[in-house]
Amino acid sequence: MSNIVDISYKSSDGTSYDLRGTAPRVKSAAFHEFAWEADVTRRQYGDRVDSWSKKSVEYSMDLYIYGNPNTRREWLNRFHSSIDADFFSGQPGILTWGSSYIYCFIRTSNTYPAERSTYTVNELQIYCPDPFWIQEQSLTVHAAEETARRITDKGYGGYGLSYGYPYSYRKVVSPPFLKIDHYAECDFRLIAYGPAASVNVNIGGNQYAVDYPVASGEVMIIDTRSTQAADRHAYIVGAGGRAVNVFDYRKADSLLMQKIKPGIVPVSYSRTYRIDLTIYKRRSEPAWDTT
Repeated sequence: MSNIVDISYKSSDGTSYDLRGTAPRVKSAAFHEFAWEADVTRRQYGDRVDSWSKKSVEYSMDLYIYGNPNTRREWLNRFHSSIDADFFSGQPGILTWGSSYIYCFIRTSNTYPAERSTYTVNELQIYCPDPFWIQEQSLTVHAAEETARRITDKGYGGYGLSYGYPYSYRKVVSPPFLKIDHYAECDFRLIAYGPAASVNVNIGGNQYAVDYPVASGEVMIIDTRSTQAADRHAYIVGAGGRAVNVFDYRKADSLLMQKIKPGIVPVSYSRTYRIDLTIYKRRSEPAWDTT
């Protein structure tokens, strides 16, 4: 089994680049470095720590690009065009290390041939305005009717057995839950698929409710991440891609932007529509994946 960690970069234009292949290949990168800063009040003896904060971070990464000279030039042209696309769009790319990723802009680049001219060196400086790496954890819950239909289609015991006489039984579906192994509350994105008269989902004891109908072919998205625009914390997306802000339709007793606590997190609701739930676990460095 290979111990090589997958490293890739995806530009805001949607183009992905594998950086741990045979060409190109990451020669050096120091992603496992981080620092917290203490916000303090000076005292006669020492400091009183009022809070902790993190600044944006920068990483250095060196790529070796192998192949014949034309192949190397073509790859560098594509790669650097994608880097520029992030700046013109104002949207960051995504740097992935194993199962973790971070949003970034590759702000400086220096390219030169190696001494033996068998490969080209590309020195990069990577700027990350949000200093946290992210791991995702997901859960999909289907509507109860669809879940029951799947159980029925499998037949009794999953063996496709049928009976020669009428027989009915209650279809028992275990309540869904997430086991979030983390040390802090997590941002999340909840997608509810129409049709639904309204969206009301209890996650870990918190109620996330928006009293607004979701038509067939539409989805309602609730997203707590601070990187989202102000009108993209609760919104409807129609079949044509048009987005409608529905944050003001949240129920009065619903803390719509409440993050989810770690641990065993039950998910309960009417089960009359499907939901996709994605948890975002933020870390100061990319996680060391275990096998």
